[in-house]
Amino acid sequence: MIGIVVVHYEDPVGLDRVLDTIGPREDARVVVADDGSTVPPALDDRPGVDLVTQADLGFRAAAARNLGARHLLARAGETGESLSAVLFLDGDTMPTPGYVDRLAREVEELAADAPHGRVLAVGRRRYADLDGLDDAAVQRFLADPDPTRILPDTTWLEEGYAATSDLRDADDRSYRFVISAVLAVTPALLEATGGFDESFVGYGGEDWEFAQRAWLAGADLRHVPDAVAWHDGPDAAGRDEETADAGAGPTTTQAYSRKLAETLRLAATITEPGARDPHLLWEYPDVVVTFHDGGLRPADVLLTCADLLRGTDARVWLDDGRILTDGLWPGSDPRVRLGPPPPAALARARFRVDVDAPIRLTSTLAAACESATPGTPVHRPGLRVIRTRDHACGVPMPAPTPCDTVRTARPDASLEAEWGWRSATTLPVATDGWAPTSLPTADPCPTKERR
Repeated sequence: MIGIVVVHYEDPVGLDRVLDTIGPREDARVVVADDGSTVPPALDDRPGVDLVTQADLGFRAAAARNLGARHLLARAGETGESLSAVLFLDGDTMPTPGYVDRLAREVEELAADAPHGRVLAVGRRRYADLDGLDDAAVQRFLADPDPTRILPDTTWLEEGYAATSDLRDADDRSYRFVISAVLAVTPALLEATGGFDESFVGYGGEDWEFAQRAWLAGADLRHVPDAVAWHDGPDAAGRDEETADAGAGPTTTQAYSRKLAETLRLAATITEPGARDPHLLWEYPDVVVTFHDGGLRPADVLLTCADLLRGTDARVWLDDGRILTDGLWPGSDPRVRLGPPPPAALARARFRVDVDAPIRLTSTLAAACESATPGTPVHRPGLRVIRTRDHACGVPMPAPTPCDTVRTARPDASLEAEWGWRSATTLPVATDGWAPTSLPTADPCPTKERR
């Protein structure tokens, strides 16, 4: 059984065209998720199509999609049906004949081999000027498009699909090529990710955020170019230009402000450095560190945390947390916390790091993370680094190997020595991985009065 969620808001004509194209199907269950229209759509004459509604609290397409998906999954549970795919369509995006079958088949085939059955597929959204066409003419266009009515495709999106072989060669930045208007996923992926982030209110961005979490959860991504759906009118950039020229749309300043708000929403939730400046302090880090600090000296814990955080978009969660409970970590720095990392942080970070000994890094933790290439976690004495996607896919951790960039800390390290009173930080590394335990006899600051 295929589940189809159609998101709708104040566009009954467009919704009718979408539902007409889908048509009655014995192998599909359709739900219209209404995002607070003044008058909910009337669906009494459409058997097999359910309606769920939510209050009009702004543009909440993410919440509407989740509402529709939950309804489909609940109905499937009640009837004992098994959903093989959940398709999401916007209420102004009309699928061509064969769209549903083609996209659902791709999801089903990929799910057979995907890790944990997690799959995300995206169709091809095209644009046309359908002004003046009645419903019958629109259906004829969908079956056999009139070239004179076709509008330009989204160039950067087509280039992205070409560069990634239709997402077969996806990477950490490929979330940019996922659009929710023509999206399909497996129920297993919805269960693993919790669906869309319902905190998104306003146009745009929620599909990229969901796609990134899906990628990190191990989902196979795929673009299906022959699963085509049509939008009546140009893409978002073209719509802004048209309405601005007509005096009915956003001004340049308004469009800039809207795009700025969307960018900042994404920056707060997508940790990939291309989505934000990693030098700023964000709620969700790119690197989640679990530090098993029980039984370690406070100075070692503090120095290790400082090294882990240096030049890296990271947070450290401590098992024991004595430096926090005893007030030994600067209270003005929120990057070190007590307890296990929260699920929301784990779901968004690209890297997971485990530390079980005092260590020093000769480079940044960010550099160590980048050395953990896809499918190849890094295991050094005291330090384990794995990509979140690899963790989701069950990639095993290799045996530990020493290296020059990570070393265990000297057993008698002190804050005084490490912070410059003595030159311990310049001591060479011993062959056994420890820094030499003896300190220089000469005081590098002989005129400095010790206190």
